[in-house]
Amino acid sequence: MRHLGGIAVGFFGTFVGVVVIAAALGLTRRAVEQLTRGPLLLGTVLLLIGGAAIGAVAIFRRMSVAAPLTGAALTSVLTVVGLLAPSWTYQLGIGQAFSGGLAIMTSLQVPALLTGVLALTSLGVAAPRAVPPPGPPGAPPRTGPLPPYPQQPWGMPQR
Repeated sequence: MRHLGGIAVGFFGTFVGVVVIAAALGLTRRAVEQLTRGPLLLGTVLLLIGGAAIGAVAIFRRMSVAAPLTGAALTSVLTVVGLLAPSWTYQLGIGQAFSGGLAIMTSLQVPALLTGVLALTSLGVAAPRAVPPPGPPGAPPRTGPLPPYPQQPWGMPQR
């Protein structure tokens, strides 16, 4: 049951991230073509939001490994579609809706990069915690990297 939630988070989070990044790429492309600043700032903010959505899918690996795997599957489908039919967004009439940003998102590089990031995130293994070596018997537990002093280093006795 926990993987069902991970699949939903992976699908919807990746979908939202890809759509927001496509809109941002379209805005920044239009800003560069028209030499204006307004769409460029909004496009930058949308890029950050889309990246945060993709990052949230990667972070949800702690809940279920299915979240980044579903996102990787979705972006790999975009990679294959972009490889087989690069102009499908314009044929459906949605290519101009994002000012060409969706065409950039379905080009081969961007979804392949997202697929790799999400797949590597799902394969990651948590590192074991470092356990400090035990001290001599009867000694107070170590709390830091330095050995405990019998008094403060500047000569003041402890309380």
